[in-house]
Amino acid sequence: MRYTDESFIAAIQSEEQAPKQALAGLYENEAWRNAVFRLVQDNGGSREDAEDVFQEGLRRMIVNIRSGLFEGRSSLKTYHYRICRNLWVSQLRRDNRRQELQQALQVPDEELDSAEALIQKERKEHLAKALQLLGNNCRQVLVMWTRGYAMQEIAEAAGYKNSNVAKKRKRICLTKLIARVREQPQLMKILLEL
Repeated sequence: MRYTDESFIAAIQSEEQAPKQALAGLYENEAWRNAVFRLVQDNGGSREDAEDVFQEGLRRMIVNIRSGLFEGRSSLKTYHYRICRNLWVSQLRRDNRRQELQQALQVPDEELDSAEALIQKERKEHLAKALQLLGNNCRQVLVMWTRGYAMQEIAEAAGYKNSNVAKKRKRICLTKLIARVREQPQLMKILLEL
């Protein structure tokens, strides 16, 4: 059976077998799959990444339909594509942050001389000291953010209502961190040199 947006939404909202059939129909829709696969693969992802993004996009779209978040201002295909694009952008950000953090906190190899090893250790200590200036909640939010977690994941871990609350909290925590570091000029100088 070929589904229209309206029939798919009705099937997803029903309690019968229809949601599974509707989902199978969407999953097999080559136009939807190809658009998402092109998006991910053209932006550095593998076929497996594209498959994961496609499936997670479908899951989130279904959750949004059932919870009433989908308002019908666009077609389902456009809505799904937008969800998948946001998922992939978040993944790329998460990967970039993780790489930057790993480079900044790089564990020294045996090949590094003792002076370089000492500098690396001091960097880690100073970063940890800066984060200790904050409360546990802010520390958790900022650590998760620097590790590349999505705002929705941070919201769930910290017990916030939604990702917007997590974003606001992240801004507040960054502002607090900057203010506290500015109160300690020596620490600020060291952090700026990292």
